Amino acid sequence: MEAPNHWWEALAWLAGGIGLFLYGISLMSDGLRQLAGNRFRAIMAKSTRNPLVGFAVGTLVTIVLQSSSASTVMVVGFIDAGLLTLRQSAGIILGCGLGSTLTAQLIAFRFVDALALPVVAIGITLYLFVPGRTTRQAGQCILGFGLLFFGFLLMKHAVQPWQDTTIRDWFVALGQPSLANRFLGLLVATLATAIVQSSAATVGIVMALAEQGTIPGLDAAIPLAIGCNIGTTATALIASIGSSGTARRSAVFFMVFRILAGMLVLLAQPWFIRWIPLTADSPAHQIANFHTIENA
Repeated sequence: MEAPNHWWEALAWLAGGIGLFLYGISLMSDGLRQLAGNRFRAIMAKSTRNPLVGFAVGTLVTIVLQSSSASTVMVVGFIDAGLLTLRQSAGIILGCGLGSTLTAQLIAFRFVDALALPVVAIGITLYLFVPGRTTRQAGQCILGFGLLFFGFLLMKHAVQPWQDTTIRDWFVALGQPSLANRFLGLLVATLATAIVQSSAATVGIVMALAEQGTIPGLDAAIPLAIGCNIGTTATALIASIGSSGTARRSAVFFMVFRILAGMLVLLAQPWFIRWIPLTADSPAHQIANFHTIENA
């Protein structure tokens, strides 16, 4: 696949890649939710008396649903219905953050580029041509995975021409050792994620930019990744509007925790810049590993 030749083509590819990425997550999440039925609801409602168990449940559910937004909205709904207390929800919400990092880890592997279209073909075949409700739901999940991978592939090729433009110069300036630059990068990523409503998509864009050399190093990438984590709390805040006071407090707790954790990680950025490169050679994989460690 060749990179686009014009800036407007690059923007179209990027928009299309983000759209396919988000649609893939939605398809996969819906298919897995249908396969699991009400099991997730029962697990969340009954297995959260211990905060550590709640953390494990939140991680597991988000890994399966591939969306921290979906799982946190589910938690807010349970609190509003009186099925969970604020104390029980705290562990689940923290686990949702860790579970959401699986998407970044998956797309960091370069072999997924070659698998994207074959996985789409397998998924669409199962979904359209093989009888059986369970088979169709499994096909929907596989199709979602394939579209997610293909969307990321489009994003990587879309940003390839940007490595020799003023966009790269901006990221170079953003990576200068200045607290103001770090906060600017964090703010940009927070707003972008709040608009897109998916930290997986915005972290994917950061990984694609780093893979193509537009983001020159972890100095600029780390504040962006932290901002993606903070921005995803907007979904829970929106979902809590009109809910009970406990549900709103849970959403606010999620946001405040992410902000405080992000500030601490931002202050420890020199440490991460020193040690994260030891975990992987690929810039995209380094960002994925940082994303996982930050949420652990």
